[in-house]
Amino acid sequence: MDRVRIKIVDCFLSSIVFFPMTVIYWRGSWDLLDIYVLPRYSKIIRFGSMYIFGLFGIAAYFSQPLLERQLRNINGTLRGMLCRFYMYAYSWMNMSVWRGGWGVLSEAEGDNWKRSAIVLSVSYFLLVLMRTSRTSMWPPFTVNLDFRPDLLRPTTLMNRMPRKNDLFPYLLDAFLSHVIVFGLAVSVWKNAWDLMDVFIFPNQPRISDLFCVVAGYFISTSLFVFQTKLARVSASMDGRQRWRLIYEDCVYVFALIALLLLYRGMWNLCSKYILPESSVGALLCHLFGTVSLFSMQIFSTVGSPGVGRDGYETNGTALFPIRYMSTFFKEVSEGLHAAQNVLLNEITV
Repeated sequence: MDRVRIKIVDCFLSSIVFFPMTVIYWRGSWDLLDIYVLPRYSKIIRFGSMYIFGLFGIAAYFSQPLLERQLRNINGTLRGMLCRFYMYAYSWMNMSVWRGGWGVLSEAEGDNWKRSAIVLSVSYFLLVLMRTSRTSMWPPFTVNLDFRPDLLRPTTLMNRMPRKNDLFPYLLDAFLSHVIVFGLAVSVWKNAWDLMDVFIFPNQPRISDLFCVVAGYFISTSLFVFQTKLARVSASMDGRQRWRLIYEDCVYVFALIALLLLYRGMWNLCSKYILPESSVGALLCHLFGTVSLFSMQIFSTVGSPGVGRDGYETNGTALFPIRYMSTFFKEVSEGLHAAQNVLLNEITV
């Protein structure tokens, strides 16, 4: 299969398969936290407790490199099972940061769209300033593969690695990544969501949701159609890093708008029409999303720590790096090549 067809299949899978799976998983997990975490306490205590629990995810920045070392000499099946168990456990911490942070912000900010607009602008500006605006990206524009070689190596703000005699700088890096950068990403999504609630057909919820889905797919499809041209422009700026970074950040703004529209519309439709206001519906969505993401080997998209760093990839590869099918075909071809070599060696012997 040629590269163009592979890209088309990747974009189709990410938009039509991976994106709905992610929404269903998030909706189910989010609702389960709302239902079962301290339901009798006030909202600020519940959301604060979720957020504090989520902060323990900082430990993952230390435990994952250790886990990687321990798993080097373990066979593929057992290694895969342990990695999946680990990612599932971390996914709850990740979800707690998002749900708890979202709830705390809601209680603190109240219903004021002007305040939401200001906080959104400041939060996104800080993400851009720290070169981590990609942290706010999700499918269909970014997909993390469970079978990638660096699965257990968290990407941090300053790109440090843990060393025995240099742990404090790495701890600071992990704190900035997990608390500050993630917190800003939550703030961007929460406040943008509030603005959409105010300005996109506020008195017609069904039309509002459908409009978000249609508009989101239109923008995302347009970006995918022009992805090659956008990447070429980025590649032409490899010698001018500052201008390339500015250009890519501008493209990310349109991608973020598409994501916000897609997730708001699909999330609301899912909540309204798939066993609404039911613990059974939340559990089924969580289980379906979890099994689906694991089956497609992309659970690390929601179950792996790390931030998205801007401007560190060249040749245009930073724009929507979805390489699901290309990586799959590479794995298959390498496996076939290895099998052929083994067979030839046996015949020679």
